[in-house]
Amino acid sequence: MKKNTKVQILEVLPTKIFSFECPDEILISETLISLKNEKWHQNSEGSFDQTICHRLDKEKEYKKLYLWFDACLEGVRNFLKLECDELKITMSWGNRSRNHESLQDHKHPNSYASGVFYLTDSNVQTVFNKYNTWSN
Repeated sequence: MKKNTKVQILEVLPTKIFSFECPDEILISETLISLKNEKWHQNSEGSFDQTICHRLDKEKEYKKLYLWFDACLEGVRNFLKLECDELKITMSWGNRSRNHESLQDHKHPNSYASGVFYLTDSNVQTVFNKYNTWSN
């Protein structure tokens, strides 16, 4: 590269991951109990269970949790200076895996953002991996 060559940096498909600390008043233990009481079925790939309800955000026992999710989404909207009235949850469900099971890589089409709220009553290590937008 020659000296004094102008460099232009172009961000393509940048990924931002936002992390929020859940307030104590959400009562995680009660949310976990509510999830355990949901009706479940095996997902189409057969590798884990999923709640039959895909609109947990509309269920009264999760109201406090989803009010907090809405506040988190508002924080994201403001941080990114999005020119929209709000970010809304359009689907929400639970996934449940057993020992040595995993959630396969997947996409959420027609979604601006996706989120994960991880609950467990196990001391087994959980591993999260970041989806590589360039590999698929």
